[in-house]
Amino acid sequence: KLSNLVIYAEGELIKEYELNDIEIGTRKILTIYNLIIPRSVETVSFEIKTLESELNKENNFVELRLIKV
Repeated sequence: KLSNLVIYAEGELIKEYELNDIEIGTRKILTIYNLIIPRSVETVSFEIKTLESELNKENNFVELRLIKV
C-alpha cells in the first residue's frame, strides 16, 4: 500500500517523495518546502501514485499553471 507523491515540471520528473500508508477515501494535506524548479517552467504537476486499486484516480492529480509577474 506504499504511495508516492511525484512532482513534474513541464511533464518531466523533478522530485518524488515516499508517503506513509494512505487508505482509500482518506484526505491528506501535503506541504512541500524548498522545491527547486527552473524559472522557465510554466506548469507544475503533482500526482499521488499508489499500488492500491481505486475507482477513480482523477483526484490523485493536479496541474498548476504558474503566472510570471
